[in-house]
Amino acid sequence: MEVPMLVSDFLRRAVQLYPDREAIIDGDVRLTYGRFQERVNRLANALAALGVGKGDRVVLLAPNDYRFLECFYGVTAIGAVLVPLNYRLVPSDFTYIINHAEAVAFITDSELFPIAEQIRGELAGVKHFIAWSYAGDVMRPGWQDYDALLAAASTDAPETPGLDENDLATLNYTSGTTARPKGVMMTHRNLYANALNFIMHLGITDQDTILHTLPMFHANGWGSPFAITAMGGRHVVLRKIDGGDIFRLMARHSVTIACMAPAVLSTILNHPDKEQHRIATSPRLIVAGAPPPAAYIKQLQDELGWGFIQVYGLTETSPFLTVSRLKPHQEGYEESERIRIQDRAGMEMIGVDLRVVDDEDHPVPMDDQSIGEVVARGNVILKGYWRQPEETDKVIINGWFHTGDLATWDSERTINIVDRKKDVIISGGENISSIEVEDVLYQHPAVLECAVIGVPSERWGETPKALVVLRAGQTATEAEIIAHCRARMAHFKAPTSVEFIDSLPRTATGKLQKFVLRDTYWAGLAKRVN
Repeated sequence: MEVPMLVSDFLRRAVQLYPDREAIIDGDVRLTYGRFQERVNRLANALAALGVGKGDRVVLLAPNDYRFLECFYGVTAIGAVLVPLNYRLVPSDFTYIINHAEAVAFITDSELFPIAEQIRGELAGVKHFIAWSYAGDVMRPGWQDYDALLAAASTDAPETPGLDENDLATLNYTSGTTARPKGVMMTHRNLYANALNFIMHLGITDQDTILHTLPMFHANGWGSPFAITAMGGRHVVLRKIDGGDIFRLMARHSVTIACMAPAVLSTILNHPDKEQHRIATSPRLIVAGAPPPAAYIKQLQDELGWGFIQVYGLTETSPFLTVSRLKPHQEGYEESERIRIQDRAGMEMIGVDLRVVDDEDHPVPMDDQSIGEVVARGNVILKGYWRQPEETDKVIINGWFHTGDLATWDSERTINIVDRKKDVIISGGENISSIEVEDVLYQHPAVLECAVIGVPSERWGETPKALVVLRAGQTATEAEIIAHCRARMAHFKAPTSVEFIDSLPRTATGKLQKFVLRDTYWAGLAKRVN
């Protein structure tokens, strides 16, 4: 008899093997796996009593919290579909997503009541408004208290909804940076395959403790709520990014692993008091979202002695596609070469078939020079975009998902992301990777953060422009920055102009929003012209 692969399997295993083990740490809240399962059952039964059932969408708007982890399992246990929202979007985006998803229930954190109340009247299909609260909070009229609902519900296992592994588990909306957000349909099979890869390629065991630095709304926190739970590890919840809190929690709870974007890695490396904390576990940091500067990897390993693993993927791929690990014969390479390999997107994970192709869909040579688009297929690929079949057809062509990411690959079958299609700068007919230029900029001692965009040039069509955030107390001039780059790369790739700014626009998960920088530049240019 075939048994479907369902995300509930992960918590079931943890409870059977580790019922009394501490599962979740969130401030003063401590839950064993047995207690966690009881609360998950209560949530599932409470939602079922409200009439929420198989296939219904349940929206969740909240920062990281132990109750967020409960929703991953409680909502899906009755066959409903969890729709986690990026809480840093604007109210109009929330309204669009909730109505587009046709959600019947809306769960939020009381801290976000002002936003939730602002859009509530526009959510025609939502029947139930639920909020988790904190000591001293007063529940607003029309809202049901999350913990009160759980307290009144049974701890018995909910009625089995008869799920298939190809049924939806979550609906994860993209950030909508270039158009309206799209709902990525993730099946139980998608998330199951991703969790297994997380476990195998990142070496997860029951001795691991994860610090949730990544927002849990993002592609299910990169699978960690499932992978860590499956192995009986511990979850340490971090509500918002703070360098001091990261170091304190790592030391106090013997954290061994954390997933993050390069911006959070930068926060750790540049934290002024990092030398005061003694982290005995040498945690391994899983970094994705964008290739970090190679200098970050060297600093992390040399100064802190922590492990670094680069992964690559998208929301549409559950999200992992590749992992960058040194092969045995590469361990003896010179440090600079080892770091270069670590800074690549890496090799396919198990069950992922990946290619780098040209515009005619033919694989480009594995010479690490020829650039093509990354395409992939496998069990981690999205089922499609919710209620947007035409958008699905644009990205899934002949069974292959087209990522929109440009890369090279080498004879080891490791890929190196060079840019998004829309971020490549074409200057005088030459393709320039903005990521390559940024990596050189990060080698300048005064540069804290940077981004490179293409700007108009009468002679070359466009040329690179560097937007630079300087380190506190450091100075640099435009001429110095340009000279630094020209000394380290082909001159046509070097920035022709530099602008110093206070900060870079980023998404909630730390991804750089180059479209904002481009829009700001064009708006400023139009203003100057007019």
